[in-house]
Amino acid sequence: MSRVIFPVLFSFLMSVPVQAQVSFSNPLLIPPALSGSFAEIRSNHFHSGIDLRTNEAEGLPVLAAADGFISRIKVSATGFGKAVYLKHSSGVTTVYAHLHHFNDTLEKLVETEQYLKKSFEVELFPAERSLPVDQGQLIGFSGNTGSSAGPHLHFEIRDTKTEMPFNPLSKLYPMEDTIAPVIRNIMLIDYAPFNEAFYPITRTVIPFNDPEVTPVAPTDTLSFTSLAGIAVEADDRMNGSNAMLGVQKLILKVDGKVAFSFEVERFSFGETRYVNASIDYSQLIEQGKTFILLHHLPGNDFSALSSQKNSGILDGEPSRILQCEVSVIDFHGNSVSQIFHIRKASQKTLPLFPESNRYIAFNKSPMARNDQARIEFPSGRVTYNIHDFDFLTVDSSIAEFSSFVMAGSSSIPLHQSCELSIKTGNLPVSLQPKSVIVKLNDKNERISMGGVFQDGWVKSSIRTFGNFFVTIDTIAPVINPLGITNDLIWQRSIISFKLSDDLSGIDKYEMTVDGKWVPANFDLKTGHLFFVVPAGQTATERNIKVKVTDRKGNRSVFEGRFSF
Repeated sequence: MSRVIFPVLFSFLMSVPVQAQVSFSNPLLIPPALSGSFAEIRSNHFHSGIDLRTNEAEGLPVLAAADGFISRIKVSATGFGKAVYLKHSSGVTTVYAHLHHFNDTLEKLVETEQYLKKSFEVELFPAERSLPVDQGQLIGFSGNTGSSAGPHLHFEIRDTKTEMPFNPLSKLYPMEDTIAPVIRNIMLIDYAPFNEAFYPITRTVIPFNDPEVTPVAPTDTLSFTSLAGIAVEADDRMNGSNAMLGVQKLILKVDGKVAFSFEVERFSFGETRYVNASIDYSQLIEQGKTFILLHHLPGNDFSALSSQKNSGILDGEPSRILQCEVSVIDFHGNSVSQIFHIRKASQKTLPLFPESNRYIAFNKSPMARNDQARIEFPSGRVTYNIHDFDFLTVDSSIAEFSSFVMAGSSSIPLHQSCELSIKTGNLPVSLQPKSVIVKLNDKNERISMGGVFQDGWVKSSIRTFGNFFVTIDTIAPVINPLGITNDLIWQRSIISFKLSDDLSGIDKYEMTVDGKWVPANFDLKTGHLFFVVPAGQTATERNIKVKVTDRKGNRSVFEGRFSF
């Protein structure tokens, strides 16, 4: 294996005091700056690493952060895209993701596997210690592959045995950070106890640093009816980066005593969806705001909170004023606090609780079944608290082949997938294989849930509630060649296509040159399919064919020529 070792001393000296002992060095040759922090709250998951800025550029050298050996190489159109995993003798594994491409040795290994399997997406597990690397050795180049939202390097450190990620900043050089977090809003949730859970009555927001909301005086005393829960919207920044980052730790004190604290030091990937139990999920869906709960919902089994002694649910004597203090702390110890006051009302006005057959809870699945549709709930955790749940089927001109199914609300968090089945109506036999369940979102856009037709029903797995119906997908994907003139593709180094599909989504793709399969790269988020012409090819004209199939078997074929 060729060993190109880049000098890491320069970046080391820029980032670390001379007396500091460094286990892991900067995986980039530019001064480190974050665009994403560890355990940051993302869509349906906690962020499992840190995102290192690459100055919005691709192609920066990515270096091994410590001595070790390559244990895994993965290429995918989604997720981490192109990624390398290194095992280290210290018992941890580092991950380098969203790479543009690998070093020459790894590129050849990947290409060989791609040709062998005739697949762009491959995963390799080299024999242990067969591919050793030294600290500072080139392993690849930064990119924007997979589910990346922009050029950067996603970097992780995991416990090798448990595969649980933890904060890389605990092992890396210290970064300069003198900026304290900011508390945007604090929210008081008025709860009523109901069937071992908490039914939300009202939500009151106390804005502190939200330019869109007129602030109230922190000295104002807010009332709650029965039980109270506190939630906070906060973010953080670091020197050298304008990115808004997640915070490390939040603490709620009531009358000077700790009532609840929230901190994620490590977690397993199997429980990362508990992120939706750690926030006010309805506020995220309905308002686009991320409020972290400073109390424990009854269905939240997240292991990171297992040592939490208090539930954070507040009670008290009527009219007694409680002093609440919320503190937000970042990884480097910068902190900010806000004090406010709440009290329990002297007279209770109980809410109208949902009917027994009209709610979904952490310990109860509703009956969702009639002669037109049904939902089969999984065993185990479904959601985290208690929510109103309506299940109705109605006729609608939008739904030509089934009833229009209204199943709960998208603001109800689902921990596990449910199986939704919808009965079809006047669906011709020839179109049954093309049937698909779609969800209609708030913008009246159709989102494919997939689906399989069987015995007059279409069945699909769903991870969110909402409005659904059955439709068909008979339209083939679109293949748009880029850089074409007079039926001839004039690109010397890269042959590119833009792929798109109107509903069910792209399932398979294949490119051949003069009848031979070639490893074309595919980026699902952009629909970009491209083939890098090997260096040293003689000037000639060749035939190219691209086949693309969607998830309902509709296929398109492009045939043309290209010239070097």
